[in-house]
Amino acid sequence: MLDIRLLAHQIIKNFPWVIGVELRRLFSANLLESMELRYRQLSKTVDRLIEVLSFIIASEWMRCSELDKALTLSSKELEKGLQPNGKTDRLDFIKVLDKRLKQGDRSLLLPNWASCSMRLSTGN
Repeated sequence: MLDIRLLAHQIIKNFPWVIGVELRRLFSANLLESMELRYRQLSKTVDRLIEVLSFIIASEWMRCSELDKALTLSSKELEKGLQPNGKTDRLDFIKVLDKRLKQGDRSLLLPNWASCSMRLSTGN
């Protein structure tokens, strides 16, 4: 029989701390009783994942842009990404950075990002 606590621990320890904290809250016993609280925590966890992913891809873009000056962003794109008004702005920033990195034929830090970015761009 599967021990849910052991499974939760295995999942949580494989994520960076900032995401692991949100996952730990998601798996907590008191959230198992209230679907509304669980949904709020799930939404918060997804928001945190998107935030961390945008930072990772932004740092990859910065690294690549130092090597290739053609990988520039407009001031509007940069401002929207660095001062987002929500999850949608972060997702848009991730898409823009992904597009710029592909234009520069730069390999991404995240090898599986291509399939994920396709899902983001199609909304699936």
